[in-house]
Amino acid sequence: MNKKRLLTIAVFASLFFMHEITLAQSGRIEGTVIDADNGEPMVGVNVAIEGTTRGAITNIDGYYTIINVRPGTYSLRASMIGFTTIVMQDVRVNLDQTTEVNFEIREEVIEGAEITVIATRPVVERDVAASRVNLNREQIENLPVTDISSVVGLQAGFIGLSARGVNNADQLAFMVNGLTMRDERDNSPYTAISFTAISDVQIQTGGFNAEFGNVQSGIVNVITREGERDRYNAEFFIRYAEPGQKHFGDPINHPDSYWLRPYLDDEVAWTGTTNGAWDTYTQRQYPEFEGWIAIAEQNLNPDDQYYGLSPEAMQQLFLWQHRKNFAIQDPDYDMDISFGGPVPFVSKLAGDLRFYASHRRAQTMYMIPLSRDRYQDHATHIKFTSDVAPGMKLSVEGSYGGQTGTNTSNAGLPGIFRSPGTMGANMNRVSFIDTRLYSSDYWAPTNVERITLGGKFTHLIDSRSYYDITATWFKSSYDTNPGRPRNTEGIREFGNGFMADEAPFGFFPAPSSGIGSGMRMGVGMSNSRDSSSVAYMTLKFDYTNQVDRFNQIKTGVEFVRADSRVNYASVDEFLPSGRTWSRWETNPIRAAAYLQNKLEFRGMVANTGLRLDYSHPGSDWFNFDAWDPAFGPGNYNNLDELLESESPRHQLYLSPRLSVSFPITIFSKLYFNYGHFYQMPTPENLYMIRQSTENDAVSRIANPNASLPKTVSYELGYEHNVFEDYLLKVAGYYRDVTNQPALVTYQSRNNLVSYSVNEPNIYQDVRGFELSFSKLRGRWFRGFANYTYMVYSSGRFGFTTFYENPATQRDFERETRANLQSKPIPRPYARVNFDFFTPIDFGPQWGWFRPLGDWRLNLVWNWRAGTYMTWAGGASIPGITNNVQYRDSWNINARVSKNLATANTRIQFFVDIQNVTNRMELSTYGFVDGNDFNDYMRSLHYKQSLYDEVGYTGVPGNDRPGTFRRPGIEFVPIEAVNNINNVGNPRARPLYYQTTNQTYYQFVNGQWVEADRNFVDRVLKDKAYIDMPNQHFFNFLNPRNFLLGVRVSI
Repeated sequence: MNKKRLLTIAVFASLFFMHEITLAQSGRIEGTVIDADNGEPMVGVNVAIEGTTRGAITNIDGYYTIINVRPGTYSLRASMIGFTTIVMQDVRVNLDQTTEVNFEIREEVIEGAEITVIATRPVVERDVAASRVNLNREQIENLPVTDISSVVGLQAGFIGLSARGVNNADQLAFMVNGLTMRDERDNSPYTAISFTAISDVQIQTGGFNAEFGNVQSGIVNVITREGERDRYNAEFFIRYAEPGQKHFGDPINHPDSYWLRPYLDDEVAWTGTTNGAWDTYTQRQYPEFEGWIAIAEQNLNPDDQYYGLSPEAMQQLFLWQHRKNFAIQDPDYDMDISFGGPVPFVSKLAGDLRFYASHRRAQTMYMIPLSRDRYQDHATHIKFTSDVAPGMKLSVEGSYGGQTGTNTSNAGLPGIFRSPGTMGANMNRVSFIDTRLYSSDYWAPTNVERITLGGKFTHLIDSRSYYDITATWFKSSYDTNPGRPRNTEGIREFGNGFMADEAPFGFFPAPSSGIGSGMRMGVGMSNSRDSSSVAYMTLKFDYTNQVDRFNQIKTGVEFVRADSRVNYASVDEFLPSGRTWSRWETNPIRAAAYLQNKLEFRGMVANTGLRLDYSHPGSDWFNFDAWDPAFGPGNYNNLDELLESESPRHQLYLSPRLSVSFPITIFSKLYFNYGHFYQMPTPENLYMIRQSTENDAVSRIANPNASLPKTVSYELGYEHNVFEDYLLKVAGYYRDVTNQPALVTYQSRNNLVSYSVNEPNIYQDVRGFELSFSKLRGRWFRGFANYTYMVYSSGRFGFTTFYENPATQRDFERETRANLQSKPIPRPYARVNFDFFTPIDFGPQWGWFRPLGDWRLNLVWNWRAGTYMTWAGGASIPGITNNVQYRDSWNINARVSKNLATANTRIQFFVDIQNVTNRMELSTYGFVDGNDFNDYMRSLHYKQSLYDEVGYTGVPGNDRPGTFRRPGIEFVPIEAVNNINNVGNPRARPLYYQTTNQTYYQFVNGQWVEADRNFVDRVLKDKAYIDMPNQHFFNFLNPRNFLLGVRVSI
C-alpha cells in the first residue's frame, strides 16, 4: 500500500472522526506509531478512542494527534490492516494538557488477534509549567469531605479558598465546565455544586494562560459528568450526624455559666456578688450583680416597672427571659443525588441528546439558635448535550441554588453564619453578648438565591482546529429583613399579676430591657436590610489551531455586561446615629482579547501569550472636589443638581504571560512562569454612593476611575519522579500586589463634610515556597503531604485621612502610624493525607462478596503554626511587637469505608470522623471583654526573657497563648511577687511565687508558709493556675463527631 493512498485514506477518516466533539474544557492526545520490527514510522494507522467516534490517522512521520478531548480515562485503539491491533487502556486526559501515547505494532500472525496494554501515566507531567493539581473522581470521593471547597482547601498554598495570600477568596476564579461562577455582589466564588456530579477538578495557583482574566491568585476548574448516549446511570449520597452539642463542656444555659450564675446561685443571687460569699477571683469570672432583694427595693413605687414583684418572682421572670433552648434537636446532613442518560424518545432524533441532572442539599445546625436555628443550602444543576451535526456539539446547562440562615452583619452586608467559629468570633469582646445569645433576632434572617444559565457550541473545523462559542448568564438575589414581629401580649404571669410577653423572642424595634442583668431585648437588633440583585452576561469566542506538531495557537474575545442593582442599609428608627443606606444601579461593561501559543518540542513546553482587558462603569460619574460641600447634610438627594457628571475613563490593560517547562533528566523537570494579572474590584468600590440616613449626607462614595488591582507573579518550580511511584514538587513564588483599594476619609474644616472614597493605595508583597510529596500509585496505600511557608508584607501610599484644616492635617501626619509597613511573622501550615486500602480481590470470596476486599481508611491531618501577637502585660510599649506566639493548631479527620460491587451497582458504606482524637484547642472566642482577656494572658507562665523585655513580674514557664486549664480542674491562682512581705491584703486561696528565691508560699491562718511541693507540682502540671476565658462554652469548639453515610452508584 503506497503512501499516497494511505494519505488519502487518512483525510477521509479524519473527516469521519470529526463527528465526536467535546467541550472546549479539554486536553489533547498525541503520539507516534512505529513498526515494532524495524522502528520505522507507520503511516495510515487508525488511532481511535474506544466508545466514541473520535480519532486520527497517523501521518508520514507516524504522528497523530486528537484534539479537544474531554478530561477522563479512556481506552485507545491502534489498528491497521495486516497488523495486530493494540488497545491501550487507562489513558488519562487532563484539562489543558497533552497526553502522549505511543504504539509499536507488528504484522498480524493470527487473524483478529488483539493485544491489550495498560497505560502508565507519567509521574512528572512534562507539559505543566505551573503549580497544578489534577484530581479525578476517585481521588475526590475517598476524602473525608463532601464539598468542593474542602477539597481545594487541602492543597498546598490554600487556606480555604484563599490562594497564596491572606483572605483573598475574591481573587480566585471558580469555574464549572468553563463557566465562571462568581457572585459580582462581592466577587465571592460560588461553589455549591453537587459532589456526585463532579468528574474532574483542576486546581492551579500560578502561571495562568492568557485566556484567563479577572483573576489574581488561583483557578479552580470543575468538570461535571455528562450523560451517556446509550445507558442511564445514577448516584445517591447521604451523610448524617446525630444531633449533638458543638462545643466541649457544660451547655450554654448551665446554671453555673457566666450569664446565669450570679442571678441563680443562692450564695449571691439575693444579696449580691460583692456580699463576701465570693472571693475576688470568683467575682472576676462573672458579671457584678447587686442581688434580687436590692432590685425589689428599687421597685416599691406603683409607677416602677416591676412593682409588686417579690425577689423570688423577679428571679423567675429572669429565667423566663433567659429560657432559650440551646439543645440541638435536628441532625446535620449532606444529601446528593444525580442521574443522567439519553433523553427519552428524542435522543436519536436530536443528535444523541443526553442529559445529566444533580441536586445537592445540606444542613448545618447552629451551635446557638438565632433568628434561624440552622444554615441550609441547596443546588440543582442540569446539563443537556447534543451532537447537532458532524463536527458540531452543543451543550446547554442551568443551575438554581439557594442559601438560608442568619445574616452575620447588622449593616446590610452579605454573609451567613455557618460554623461555631463564626458565631464565637461575633460574640468575643463585643457589646450586648447576652442579647446575642439569648434573644432570637439580634441578627436578621437572610436568603440568597443564585441562577445560572449557560451554553457552549463547539465546531471542529478540521482535525487540527476548532472553535467554541460560550454564553453565560448568572444572577444572585438577596433578601435580608427582620423576622416575625414580637407578640407583645402578656402570655406568662409572675408574682401578683405581672404579665410578661414573649421577649426576648421576636423582632422588636423599640427599647426594651430585661430584669436584673439589663439585657437588651429590643432596639439595635436585626438592622440589616438587603434587596440587592446582581446579574451579568458573558459572551466568549475561542479558536484553537494545532498549527503543526509543535505549536498550538489559541485566541479569543470576551464581552461581559453586568446589571447591578444593589440596595442595602442599616436601619434603626430609635438609634439613627451611624445608620447608612447604600445603593447603586449600573450596567458596567468589560471586554477582553487574548492570543497564546503552546510550543511543545522534545519534552520542553513553552506557553506564551498576551491579554488585553477593557473596562468601563457604563454610566457617568460625579465630578467633585476633595471637600465638596455637596456631600454635606441634606444634599444626598440633590447630587444630580449640585454636581456635574462626566464619563469615567475607559481603562485598557495589557497582560503578558509566560510559562516554560523543560526536562532536566528523564525523572525530573524545571519550570518557570511569569505574568501580569488584573481583577475587577468589588462593585461597591466602583459604583456605590452611601447615604447617612440621620442627616442625608454622603458618607462614602466609590471611585470608578481607580486603577484595577494588579498582581505581577513569578514562580520557579521543580518536580522529581522518586522510585516511579512518588512525586516530589518544590515551588517558590513571589507576588507583587498593587492598586488594592483602601478607604481615604476627607474631613471639612467645619466638620459638615465627612466622607470616604476608595483609592488604589494598598500594596502587598507575598513570597513563599511550597513542598509537596505524593504517592500516586499503589496496591495498598496512596496519599500526599504538603507544606507551605509564606511571608507577606503590606502597606499603603498616602494618608488615611485628609483634613481641610492645615493645622489638623499636620498634627495627623505627625502622629499617624497607619503608613507603617505591616510585616506579620509567617505562619507555615501543612496537610498530610494517608489513604490505606485493601485490594478489591483481597481475601476469601463468598459468591460475589469479599469480606476483606475494598476496605479503606483515609486520614487527613492539618497543622498550622500559631499566630503572633503583641503582649506587654496589658500595656503598650513602643518597639515591642509580635513577641509571643499562640500554640500551634492541628486536627485529624478520617473516613472508614467499605465498598460492595456487583455487575452494575456499587455501594459504599462509610463513617466520617471529625476530630478523631477529640483534641481540645482554646478558640480565643470566650473572652467577655478586655479585662477578661488580660486576666487570662497575665495568668500564663512565659519564658523569663519576656518578663525581662516588658518589665513586669511573672512566674517563669513555657506557656504560650492558647495554653489552657482543662474543664473540671479547679482554678488555683498564682500571684508572682518580689517579696511576700510587701503583699497588701494577702488571701488564702492563691499560691504566691516569690521571684527572689523562686519559692511558692500560701497565706494560712494569718501567716506565710511554704506551699506543699506536691500540691504545687500538681497545680503546675494541671495548669490549674490559668484564669480561663469566662464564656466557657466558646473555649473549646468542635468535639469529635461521627457522621454515617452511604453512596450508591448505578
